[in-house]
Amino acid sequence: MASCAVRARDRTVLFLSTPALWPHWPFLPVVRRRPGRAEELGVVFDARAARLTGHSATVHFTNLFLLPPDLPTFLALPHETFDTAEELADGGWQGYSEIEAESLRKSRARSGRATMALVAAATLG
Repeated sequence: MASCAVRARDRTVLFLSTPALWPHWPFLPVVRRRPGRAEELGVVFDARAARLTGHSATVHFTNLFLLPPDLPTFLALPHETFDTAEELADGGWQGYSEIEAESLRKSRARSGRATMALVAAATLG
């Protein structure tokens, strides 16, 4: 049975390699969270659709709200380039779906605790 970390990595690789799944195509917002460091935001661009080589596994350090107005300016942004989607995922980057899934899990956990507290209060009260 695969661990949670392996499943999350596999989901990230699937998402990175399947632009048809990206909710904000041709961009995929990504985040990297590392202990003791500030959260890093980035955007992966569907370079294959633009017929660009060497950019399919590149994280550009920006977010969807701060995208430059044209492609040359976007490509000139600071970036981190990987050889494959697997390397990008191993570099700690997570795609949009993983961010939402993590948020949903936390929300459900909070909701579950609140529900249990309400049931306990109603039972005891």
